[in-house]
Amino acid sequence: VYTDPPGLQLYSGNGMGKGPALRGGHSEVKYGGVCLETQTEPGCVARGEAIYGKDEIYTHTTVYKLEERV
Repeated sequence: VYTDPPGLQLYSGNGMGKGPALRGGHSEVKYGGVCLETQTEPGCVARGEAIYGKDEIYTHTTVYKLEERV
């Protein structure tokens, strides 16, 4: 993961398997997925940081690079 925000939140798939069918009618499988969400530091909103006004533009860049290792 290449990104300019300083934080990364990892969500595991332990809550999967309880939701509706996925695209194509496939069923969810517990621990069947992972999510990597780039963001600012944890707790930044509580500290009054990373809050943007309605006229401010927020942009960031994140690149996920997956490679197959043989």
